[in-house]
Amino acid sequence: MLLNPLVNYSTDIGPDVVAKFTVDPGWGHIELYGLGRAFRSRANFSNRTIFGGGGGAGAIFPVIPKLLDVQADFLIGDGIGRYGTVGLPDVAVKPTGVLVPIPELQALVGLVGHPTDYIDLYAYAGLEQASQTSFTVNGTLPFGYGNPLCNNTACLHEAASAAAAATNCAANTSRVWQVTGGFWWDVYKGDFGRLRVGGQGSYTERQVFAGLGGGPNTNEGIFMASLRYYPFAP
Repeated sequence: MLLNPLVNYSTDIGPDVVAKFTVDPGWGHIELYGLGRAFRSRANFSNRTIFGGGGGAGAIFPVIPKLLDVQADFLIGDGIGRYGTVGLPDVAVKPTGVLVPIPELQALVGLVGHPTDYIDLYAYAGLEQASQTSFTVNGTLPFGYGNPLCNNTACLHEAASAAAAATNCAANTSRVWQVTGGFWWDVYKGDFGRLRVGGQGSYTERQVFAGLGGGPNTNEGIFMASLRYYPFAP
């Protein structure tokens, strides 16, 4: 396509179209949403536009009123990567230079407890994943996303240069998932506002498509503490 690899190019021919329907049935909150997208590329001396999008639903229900809430939502479709927190790619490139949207899934489920008026407890689990969207020319030249012929041989050691790392560690992400939990404690809540203390721990794992040299995964554990003051907040 003769594009400068050091420059970011937009593949959007127009704005995304988002539609959402919500309802409050008196017990919880429910949302239904849809997404439409268009991607443009220049290939074979002409502009090519392909379409993607998806749909999903979300809900919050008080399983035990004032004590325990459950939350869940998901979005599934093609070319929806940038709508997730991970930032998975929206499209892959065919050998012809034409774009193709990548099938993807985003999902989250969580529990929020209120054992007292001053303490909130929460736990969440979520994932974002992309499907293999790959093409091969003459059985040896890989194109697309997640191609098993991509070179991952240098993913487990430091490269001598950024160029070497890019060439020898494709590491196309297949899935990122996380579990997290924490608490908020209202140390003070009165006429002068609210003072809150919080803590959160999480475990995150990134998985990549296997290629030449395998498919090494990576993970990270994090703990964070927070102290917040909201002046004159109820």
